[in-house]
Amino acid sequence: MAESLNPMLPTVNSGSSYNPTTVSKATRGPQYLGAIIVCLAAVSAGTAIGWSAPVIPQLENGTTAPFPVTKSESSWIGAFLPVGALFGAIPGGILADKVGRKLTILSLAGPFLINWGLIVIANSATLMIVGRFFAGLSTGAICVTGSMYIGEFAETEIRGVLGSYFQLFLCVGILISFVLGAFLDYVQLSLTLAVIPIIFVITFKFMPESPVYLMTIGKRTEAEDAIRWFRGKNYNVTPVIEEIQHTIDATAGKESSVADLFKTRGNLRAFISSLGLMLFQQFSGINAVIFYTVTIFELAGSSLNPKVAAILIGSIQVVMAYIAATIIDKAGRKIFLSLSGGIMFICLGGIGFFFQQKESDVDVSNIGWLPLSCLLLYIVGFCLGYGPIPWMIMGELFTPELKGVASGIAVLTNWFLTFVVTKSFDGMVAAFGISGTFFTFMAFVFAGLVFVQVVLPETRGKSLQEIQDELNGRKHIRKSANI
Repeated sequence: MAESLNPMLPTVNSGSSYNPTTVSKATRGPQYLGAIIVCLAAVSAGTAIGWSAPVIPQLENGTTAPFPVTKSESSWIGAFLPVGALFGAIPGGILADKVGRKLTILSLAGPFLINWGLIVIANSATLMIVGRFFAGLSTGAICVTGSMYIGEFAETEIRGVLGSYFQLFLCVGILISFVLGAFLDYVQLSLTLAVIPIIFVITFKFMPESPVYLMTIGKRTEAEDAIRWFRGKNYNVTPVIEEIQHTIDATAGKESSVADLFKTRGNLRAFISSLGLMLFQQFSGINAVIFYTVTIFELAGSSLNPKVAAILIGSIQVVMAYIAATIIDKAGRKIFLSLSGGIMFICLGGIGFFFQQKESDVDVSNIGWLPLSCLLLYIVGFCLGYGPIPWMIMGELFTPELKGVASGIAVLTNWFLTFVVTKSFDGMVAAFGISGTFFTFMAFVFAGLVFVQVVLPETRGKSLQEIQDELNGRKHIRKSANI
């Protein structure tokens, strides 16, 4: 998740009177610190996402749960976090505009704690499902508001890096659940993970409010103080304040609706591009892999302990998310998406082949290494492109007045598709076999490769106006540098 995960972030463009040469050099340490602290909420979200991988086998096997859990119930336990995220994404953005970024983000610790509390006291699968819904509420909301907050205090030069921290820390949270889940039962795991949102609240309450939000409610002095907190007490805040005010003025009174997304060629192409990437991201099977990592290795009969395999996959995801954060702006979006899709296509084919042989009663003992190798490489491929770029594209394609409604729909679409893929995984395995399931994901990845080449515009290094000109089929002559 990079800088443009934020659907509400004001877009800075070359039409402003802002002159970057008038700005003193900022101190970047506080900006990195601020991004790390707010991303502790992303760690909480990641632990909730990763929790089901080690826990669902425990529940189904009856090794730790004091009550029986059926296959159907466990699929609902795994899938109900995305349902909660559906209901949390848009209200989170609206609440951030009403009461502020800081208060909204702080309040998201509450549903996380409710989730862990309900799981600990659960005497039925129903209570666990309800708990997962609460975790989803906060996960969906933090995906919008966390990156919004980062994008509104970060300098342009490091906004992409800081924004991609969200994806990195989300992966860290998943890894934490994988590691602890290998040694703890689900009650001990849940109690331990409940500590993270508490640490987040203790640290984040000392952070300043977003300067953009402070400007929107007329608190210029407080906004200046917030910018100085992040960029240094001697930083010249005036040009930045003027740029924020320019963006607020440019979008003031401009209300948009869903219908506006279909009124021009550019808006429609942007909308199709954004939703298309969300669809191909989820139908690459990523969340089925993350949610059911342990289960997949148990089905594969790998000689490697499934819990150890899950930890390896989580570790690779963290390392690649970090690498992606450092290279994401080094080449075009389409190049990274094509590389990402190509790697995933090959890996899904390898996994599908393994299970096809296994289902045909062919001896697969000599290729027991194949599922782990392919899943590890699959995670590498996903993190290089289809992980962060759909979120970046979402914020780059739309004009400021359309960004809220368009990105809101894109976020809802993403979480809805997450639910569909997660909930249907067991059903797909039952209907098509696990090999057919992975071949289906492979087919979607191939369709995504075609989509990227035919439909998606390149956005790297382009100003908002240049992107809009390309979307609408107009030629653009660059007259000034993009900020």
